[in-house]
Amino acid sequence: MAGKGLKFAAAVGAASAAMAAFAAIKFIKDSSKAAADFEKMAVGFNVLLGSAEKAQARMAAIQKMSMATPFEPKELIEASKTLQALGGDAAAIGEGLDMIGDASAATGKDLQVIAENVAKVFQGLTAGGEAGEAVNQLMLMVPGFDKVAAGIKKTVVEMRKGDRAFMTQAEALEVIQKGFVETAGGMVKLANTVGGKVSTMRGHLDMLRIAFGTGINRGLATGLDAMNDTLPEWLEKSKELGDTIGLGISEAIKGNTRLLELQMAWLMQKLAQIGGAVFVQAL
Repeated sequence: MAGKGLKFAAAVGAASAAMAAFAAIKFIKDSSKAAADFEKMAVGFNVLLGSAEKAQARMAAIQKMSMATPFEPKELIEASKTLQALGGDAAAIGEGLDMIGDASAATGKDLQVIAENVAKVFQGLTAGGEAGEAVNQLMLMVPGFDKVAAGIKKTVVEMRKGDRAFMTQAEALEVIQKGFVETAGGMVKLANTVGGKVSTMRGHLDMLRIAFGTGINRGLATGLDAMNDTLPEWLEKSKELGDTIGLGISEAIKGNTRLLELQMAWLMQKLAQIGGAVFVQAL
């Protein structure tokens, strides 16, 4: 019985080791993709903010927020981009993004949907954009926003008529914040729930994958550069190979099959080598 138990334990240990190896490979692949996606998102901020330095600073601020709130990096990045496009810096980070996050956490409403409507209200107060429908949507989603809704609509109408000057970003944020008083602190409250803690953990894991994958991708980028430099050189060789196989087919049609036989034997040998390499890599 003891011997059988040891054999079973060894089998379980081997299976566990194999599963761990596959999990490690998956983690590396997931990390590489997460880092690549994160880099792609940062490029979007380059355009919105006008420089790579500002984009890096924004991404760093969002990373920090993600690790302290129940929202994952991707959610915060999309919301910040939406707010930046119509509301500027005052809306897209700091108090503006905190306000949106608190409202989403307190109400359970989608972060991006709230961000889109707040951005439109910002646009109305700072540039005279149409904000009526956005105000109506926020009244339905955010408790207490109805207290400022009529005032915002009236102000935007007066601005569009030219009866009063447009607000600065800071002034617009102050007006909008008055409608979010009841949801203030929503992220902190949600972060202390089990679901919030799980979401925060996911944010931490995402940042872990991104940090790990960034290093992986630096090496991968070097390899891809080398491959991209080499591929053009292979084009002519590929053409020569195609011409040679075409000649073999032509000779075979004429009755001389020896060249085609040699070509097929060579091709099968190479395919076997490739198959073997793929099998070893999979293991």
